[in-house]
Amino acid sequence: MRKRTQPLVVVWLMIVSLAGLGTAQQPTSLSADKSGKPRTFLAGQASMGRDLSGVETKAFTVTLPMPFKEGQAIPALTSEDQAWSLAKHGMQVGTRQIDYPIWAMVKCADGWHTIFPAILKFKIDMKAGAVLHVDDLQIDSKRAAKAGDSVSIILVNSATGFSMLSIETTQPSAPWFTAYKDGLPPAGRHAALEAWRAARDYVGK
Repeated sequence: MRKRTQPLVVVWLMIVSLAGLGTAQQPTSLSADKSGKPRTFLAGQASMGRDLSGVETKAFTVTLPMPFKEGQAIPALTSEDQAWSLAKHGMQVGTRQIDYPIWAMVKCADGWHTIFPAILKFKIDMKAGAVLHVDDLQIDSKRAAKAGDSVSIILVNSATGFSMLSIETTQPSAPWFTAYKDGLPPAGRHAALEAWRAARDYVGK
């Protein structure tokens, strides 16, 4: 029998140590920041603050494709406002497979956000346009889904709360599925979308 994962609210009380980030002497990659200035990435690493493999609610289960252990070192490319793991995992997005870093941190308007790609599997049917409140989450689905269906998402966590957003989009370009912690302020939701867009930009969609 599958061991029940910890409640979502508890799982996100994790700490990622940033010690050691940006310790390389030579830049390994370049991109542009929000102002258009070159962003230099250096080789560094992060350390996980606790075990993390998945979460479960009454509406769905969420599984990380590559579980983490407490103290695990994660080699990454880092800059002043972003960090992306070197290890990646292929996520199925519609008919495409996109390689996503298994861990990232992005500095948004309200501070740092941690990002993990994951697989969400529905335990209930969802109607298109449905908005549900389950386990202290506000769930919004622009498409219909049935129990047993799976969707590739990213988990976004910050000091103000956590979010789950589908990698695949609807029109206009926005996640078709979202789940926000109840009480997450509008600024927190906006920042979660900011982190979601940063991830899409980094992987080239």
